[in-house]
Amino acid sequence: MFHGEDAEAFRRLLTSLEESLAPVGELERQQADLLAYQYWRLLRAAELELAVFDVTMTDQGQPVFSNGTEAVARYQARLLRSYYQTLDCLRKLQTEREKASRGK
Repeated sequence: MFHGEDAEAFRRLLTSLEESLAPVGELERQQADLLAYQYWRLLRAAELELAVFDVTMTDQGQPVFSNGTEAVARYQARLLRSYYQTLDCLRKLQTEREKASRGK
């Protein structure tokens, strides 16, 4: 967490995700924690986008975006891919665990 960020809000997010995802075991818990961290970074990126958003209008009324907004958009896309990859990994772990428990 960065200085000045709301640690309590992050703890609430982590608790909420753990309740929703119901991880069992260390690997699943790590994936749930990683999801919380990635989501937190997505929220931070949205704030960054607002901070660097620099739109000017051309003579034809078309917006021109600064390089900063393009960099933030790429950053957000990377974070979103990572988020869904982690979610997919967690779901696979949970599916494997459930199959193994039914087979016993």
